[in-house]
Amino acid sequence: KMVLDTAHNRLRHARCVCVCASAAAMADLKPLELLMQSPSKEFVGQLFQTAFSCRETGNVPADIVEKTAQAMSIDANQAGQLFKAISALVSAAVFKSVSSKEAVVALLPDELNVKLKSLIVSVVAAGVGSWMEQANNSQISLPRLQEFDWRIDIKTSSDMVARMSVPSCLVQMKVQEAPASTSEFASTKVHTFEVSKEALETMLDGLGKIRDQLASVAAAQ
Repeated sequence: KMVLDTAHNRLRHARCVCVCASAAAMADLKPLELLMQSPSKEFVGQLFQTAFSCRETGNVPADIVEKTAQAMSIDANQAGQLFKAISALVSAAVFKSVSSKEAVVALLPDELNVKLKSLIVSVVAAGVGSWMEQANNSQISLPRLQEFDWRIDIKTSSDMVARMSVPSCLVQMKVQEAPASTSEFASTKVHTFEVSKEALETMLDGLGKIRDQLASVAAAQ
């Protein structure tokens, strides 16, 4: 069930990315022209980073929108529309994994001011690598094994002679839990459990089959 739920989450995330990717083609990117009123290139870079950071909620905090409006001498509504246009452009750039300035240019409206287009291309080209890495790292995934330890214990009993000196294996695993959403940090938990000799043999047999299949796939590639 956990695997199926995770697969569903990934499918839902993939659909979300596809919608975001098509957003740049469908959304009105005309508000990008407002960037002509930005005080500096660094300021434009900050706007793009803010839009990317707020991609999960889809909304930039009101105080940031207000400060942006004041810095650019525009109203809050225009600033909000600008962030939506930037977010659509950033999402498309990440989804398409743009690797050249020409690819970024292809995402922009033809009628955009030449100098502004050059500025946007420069900002996107400089940031898209980091955005792609952050987007990949933040995707919801299955729990991951970080550390593994074990020891052998001998169970003894004074009232059940038949069960005296029974060996068992105690296994401890440190696991990075899957976050509930991409806006949360992954937590780490330690799981300790006991494994009998019979159960351990079954586990090792299964792990051996997994190892053989992974080796087969690697050889085929």
